Amino acid sequence: MGILLSTVSFGQQAPSLPVINKAILFKDIDSLSTRYKYFVVVIFTNYCGGTAQINDHIRKIDSITNNQTYYFLCQSTNGWDRRKLQKILDLYKFNAKVYLIDEQQYKTKIDHRKQGLFFRNDVCELCKYEAIGVPFYIVFDRDKNAILHFYPSNTWEQVLAAIIK
Repeated sequence: MGILLSTVSFGQQAPSLPVINKAILFKDIDSLSTRYKYFVVVIFTNYCGGTAQINDHIRKIDSITNNQTYYFLCQSTNGWDRRKLQKILDLYKFNAKVYLIDEQQYKTKIDHRKQGLFFRNDVCELCKYEAIGVPFYIVFDRDKNAILHFYPSNTWEQVLAAIIK
């Protein structure tokens, strides 16, 4: 039995991935808010072991939110690391659309985690007080309020289920 996911993106090509920043994210949430109730931003890098579990987390979130969720998978590897992104897309076959975090707005020299940190802090005021770990998840409601933000732990599913009830 397959689960219908909101934004299946098998076959995305790294050179043509859309760029994302706060303005684009919030504009997209506004335009999609009649179809979806929740919006999950996932910030990931090519090298994080947790990247392999993103599809599993999407399935769990969809089961909790009754498939009322749209996903923004935001890749925070800049510059030369982007060449390796196609291998990640082909390997994991993400069940959501992948975006490249805007390198011009969220500039870093070497540390790609900082690019994710800058983007995360821009879109989520409450997140500024947490260390960055990737993948990092932020759940927004239709009004662009961050209702949950987390680095996956043993309790994130219970917390999400309690918040959306």
